[in-house]
Amino acid sequence: MARQTSASGFDNDDIVIATHPHQPSAATFRFPKRSYGTKLRSFQPSWFEKWPFLHYDETNDAVYCHTCLSAHFMKKVNIPTADDSFIRRGFTNWKNATVSFKNHEKSACHLAATEIIITLPSTIKDIGNLLSKEHATSKRRNRAAFYHILSSIRYLARQGLAIRGHGDDSDGNFIQLLRMKAKDDDNLSSWMTRKDNSYTSPDIQNEIVELMSSHVLRVIANDLRKSPFLSIMIDETRDCANTEQVTVVVRMVTYEFDVHEQFLGMCGVPSVDAQTLTTAIKDVFERFNFSFNKLRGQCYVGASAMSGAKSGVARRILEIEPRALFTHCYGHSLNLAACDTMKQIKLLKDALGVSFEITKLLKYSPRREGIFLRLKENLPASTATGNRVLCPTRWTVRADSLASILETFQALQETWQESIEVAHDTETKARIGGVEAQMNTFDYLFGTMLGHMVLRHTDNLSRALQDKGLSAAEGQQVARMSLETLKSLRTDQSYELSWLNVNKKTEELEIGKPMLPCRRKWPRRFEEGEDGYHHETVRSY
Repeated sequence: MARQTSASGFDNDDIVIATHPHQPSAATFRFPKRSYGTKLRSFQPSWFEKWPFLHYDETNDAVYCHTCLSAHFMKKVNIPTADDSFIRRGFTNWKNATVSFKNHEKSACHLAATEIIITLPSTIKDIGNLLSKEHATSKRRNRAAFYHILSSIRYLARQGLAIRGHGDDSDGNFIQLLRMKAKDDDNLSSWMTRKDNSYTSPDIQNEIVELMSSHVLRVIANDLRKSPFLSIMIDETRDCANTEQVTVVVRMVTYEFDVHEQFLGMCGVPSVDAQTLTTAIKDVFERFNFSFNKLRGQCYVGASAMSGAKSGVARRILEIEPRALFTHCYGHSLNLAACDTMKQIKLLKDALGVSFEITKLLKYSPRREGIFLRLKENLPASTATGNRVLCPTRWTVRADSLASILETFQALQETWQESIEVAHDTETKARIGGVEAQMNTFDYLFGTMLGHMVLRHTDNLSRALQDKGLSAAEGQQVARMSLETLKSLRTDQSYELSWLNVNKKTEELEIGKPMLPCRRKWPRRFEEGEDGYHHETVRSY
């Protein structure tokens, strides 16, 4: 209905009235009941058909006259003749609703507002068009040119392209796009030659983008308000300006069980404590006129500020709406599980560390990467896969990086041999030599192949969990299936096949044979009883 409301009703000069009254249906909104003596009464949706001017406010459970409101805020209705209950306070007496609606429909205030808002605009025409045909033609041409401006900005915004350049605005995408269109449109070409009122300045561009974004948000908010239940997902991150940004996403399910996730925006916060984040969520619900009564789920990461049992965001929201079930983000949980597991296994931890160093040596040196690309193309079994950077934070996107290393293993070995000859400083030579030595060990190849085998399943699970149509129960089922798959690999038959593959790869790459580590004598404090177990074969180890 409006951008701002006050506690006493719609009594604010800065309010912007919507084009149409808000009239929710019984299928999408449960109208609350009020006590009148021994009976409970509520607003009836059938009243919208009899009195189309009624506007329902879900927050206050009150109705207003949309026509009188529009005329009042346009300063076109005298205050003494205004019906205060349908403009300022809101009408809530459902017991005598039909009688009051009929009386208001016949009141002088409503008749005057109807004449000003509905009747006169439909009959009055542009005086300029009536007096001058040239004026009408000029207006039509101006509108056509302005439409090109709007469509160009919408195209650039839709594709995520920059509107202006770093230097002169005439070299930006927006002006160049208009000039391209002007070659096929004489009207737009003459418009572009205007010195004043061409509506192409940066301020106008920003204003148009802001209006478009506001329209998109209104459409999204209207769809979300129709949903019977909502869930909210937020996460915070730090942008390049070192400002904390909170990402807000609302999830809804229609009556046809269609799932929609809508990104509402990013808001800057001074800190990421529980109180500040909870205030940000409340502000979003207030701005979009969402009701906490519809909130049934909340999804955050496992940080204490988010999921703290005593004062976290989840606990604070539960105090407002106890039915808003908290779910720890499945993707974040999977990432933590993969991280903890890999770090506890020394073989995998060392292999991933060497792989990360490999990607850094290539990506941070155009010369070494150029050598690698040249050698990769010259290999007999050259593949199109390039070297991919190993993400330092996300563990569920590393399978592709390990696969690229395994596929171009021989090219990487030759790259180190050629790069160490052209390296100048001692530190770089030491790093290259260390990586080359590690890659020529059986342990690194075994750990990389094992890590790829495990992480490809977690990567697939991560992609499945990111599907917006996936429910919480389905997410748990997919996770259980992935666990069963990993457990099925922990058999003697699977290990035998993996061992044969590693040895075959070792012979192809001419890597050193595996060796048992030296037996270490147990400390005296552990010498009670039998000696510790020692592996007899490399395969057993």
